Amino acid sequence: MKRISVTIPVYNEIKFIQKTLESVIGDADEIIIGDNASTDGTSDICQSFANRYPEIKYTRHKENMGASGNGRFINNQITGKYVRKMGGHDMISIGSNHSMANILDKNLEAVMVYPNYIIALNKDYSFRYFYLYDDLKKELVSDSIITRLNCLVTNCWCDASFYFGLYRTDVYNIVRYPRIFQNSNTDRILLLSFAAKGKMLADEKSIFFRMYPREDKQFEEEKRRVADMVLSPSMNNKNPGFWNFSIIAGHYDLFIENFGENNENTKYLFNNIINNRIEAFNEYELTMEGMPPVVPGKEKFCNDLMVLLKKKYNENKDIERKKNLERSFIHDDNLWLDSIESVKGFSKDEDWGTWTDGFEAEISFYMKNDICNKDINIELKLKAFLNNDGRQAFEIFANANSIGKYEINNGDLSDYLINIPSNLITNENKIEVKFVISFPTSPLELKISNDNRKLGLGFVSFSIYNER
Repeated sequence: MKRISVTIPVYNEIKFIQKTLESVIGDADEIIIGDNASTDGTSDICQSFANRYPEIKYTRHKENMGASGNGRFINNQITGKYVRKMGGHDMISIGSNHSMANILDKNLEAVMVYPNYIIALNKDYSFRYFYLYDDLKKELVSDSIITRLNCLVTNCWCDASFYFGLYRTDVYNIVRYPRIFQNSNTDRILLLSFAAKGKMLADEKSIFFRMYPREDKQFEEEKRRVADMVLSPSMNNKNPGFWNFSIIAGHYDLFIENFGENNENTKYLFNNIINNRIEAFNEYELTMEGMPPVVPGKEKFCNDLMVLLKKKYNENKDIERKKNLERSFIHDDNLWLDSIESVKGFSKDEDWGTWTDGFEAEISFYMKNDICNKDINIELKLKAFLNNDGRQAFEIFANANSIGKYEINNGDLSDYLINIPSNLITNENKIEVKFVISFPTSPLELKISNDNRKLGLGFVSFSIYNER
């Protein structure tokens, strides 16, 4: 058996692949390159290296198999005792593989070794950032599986470049299978699976040079890029949220496998991963539409989890909206407000305010005791989203009693002063203000954009003060 295998999937890496291969030659017994039908000359460079170095096993696919398909092909070629994964644009320090292999030889309880130092580079090889894993390494060598798993859960947004470490191949062959989707896996689930199997050690002598060949993108753009890269090229309507969903689902599935569904450890770890990752979704990604094929037998698991994530997402948004509304409420005129109970029917917060989404929106709040037997005024600054006929209308209710009807024929910002008579306020000083929108309309319906929210009223401010 060979000692060290290195796997390198490539696609159009002509600017970087030579330096990548030069950093590995002499530090591996087997270098497996899977070329995903490159068109830029990468193939010529790889073939030239393969002709000179017998340890290189190079295959160029006739057509692009997607990143996951190429990865599965490469994994089936591994024959070494230890295996390392690399990108076709990354580099390693001299002797890194043998240094990590020596650590695994001496520490049989360890399942992988990772480089403790990450140097990230821009596409021109200029310095980008430096990352040190000192915060993780104490917990990853713990005898407690809970400590190791929770370390990765609570640091789920850290640089995951230690994924490019050296693994025991016999363990790698057990844990690398897709947990949720048939044709994809994630680096973080692989790391989590290894943490469940044993200790993960840091190599203080090894440096991993991670190349960032692409321009920086906004987070939403990056999610779409990852979906395009990982999922099959033939797949239409790819859901950008699949990667984040597969991370949460893979975590949950692994926790259940190790501890059981109703175990306290499962609940503890699962709550941590949801709290850390739920904000990475947007509301349009919380659906199984546009997801890749699910591993057989996991369909109900995924559907049930999606329902739970939607609920958690909406709860978080309600809390966020309450806080935002509270910030707008608290000023000199609003000394009578005690607390906000709930906010419903509003969309995501934007720089200028927030839209209602649907036919109804509701804000429930409590006033302080000293406003008994006094009217309440609500000052609104809002604009309307007009339907195809240029119309919008709404009715306001206070504790189920109608207190005003309004018709709007333009989208300009307008002020409204709404009076709530004291006899409509409950004995607990609770006021539930409901807005019923007549013509909620989506920008998609008006062919303005792909936004399918049913917009009605755009709230810039919502202020409360006592009758003076």
